[in-house]
Amino acid sequence: AAVGDELNYTVVVTNTGNVTLSNVAVSDPLTGLNTTIASLAPLASESITTSYTITQADIDAGKVDNTASAAVGAVNVSASESVTATQSPALSITKTATESSFASVGDVLNYTIVVTNIGNVTLSNVAVSDPL
Repeated sequence: AAVGDELNYTVVVTNTGNVTLSNVAVSDPLTGLNTTIASLAPLASESITTSYTITQADIDAGKVDNTASAAVGAVNVSASESVTATQSPALSITKTATESSFASVGDVLNYTIVVTNIGNVTLSNVAVSDPL
């Protein structure tokens, strides 16, 4: 929901074959994970934790898609995970007059209008109107 939030991932690599695997390369480009499992026996698993810090672009996109891969020799497998963002678009507006009073026809009143994005999503084409 916020820039700087952290997504924590666990990548589990399992040897589903019947021979011990050596030097299994594990990568997750999104999180920067790039490691090697020295040896993985048949039916054994190894868990690797990694994390990613949320950016404004992730919130605006509404989700983070992530894919991790493991490779050894000709065997290359991957797994993906998608985490949905909580998007909360919101605006506030204030209008203030520079003058606190007026006395005559033709007096000019000056206003300041401030529109603030108080949500967590980048907003585009925000229309502001003042019929007066």
